[in-house]
Amino acid sequence: MLTVDSKTTRQATLVNSSDARSNPAAETSGQAAASAEGIRVNLSLKGLEVARTQQGDADIDESGLPESVRQLLKMIRKLQKELAEANRQLQALMRDRSLDPVEMQKKTAALQARVSALSASLNTVNFGLVRAMSQAELSPDDVGKAMKFLVS
Repeated sequence: MLTVDSKTTRQATLVNSSDARSNPAAETSGQAAASAEGIRVNLSLKGLEVARTQQGDADIDESGLPESVRQLLKMIRKLQKELAEANRQLQALMRDRSLDPVEMQKKTAALQARVSALSASLNTVNFGLVRAMSQAELSPDDVGKAMKFLVS
């Protein structure tokens, strides 16, 4: 049994499932029994992000979706990460008061152009994904599975 507590950190407790089945009191005693008989792992939100990054696109590869759809999903995920990073850089630049106005204007224009280009690319790939899913005649379940990857 795996229990997860999501507050400022994510906390997972793993209890030996055979112990839990043979001892119903272990299930009803909740967190105390879980921590006494299991392994407790605490991951910060940053740690979860690093773990997800290291996992890469394995979840997409294992989805069973057609290859064309999987490739587009991976491309969208990559573009989303790049766009988020470019937006973070732009926000940091806007808060930086140490730059002279001319330099700030040049850097801001360059980052805005990058954000614009990434947004256009993301729109194009999203359109391609819709077309690929239509051509592959995906079941409603597979369409839902693909959509889940877009928001994760």
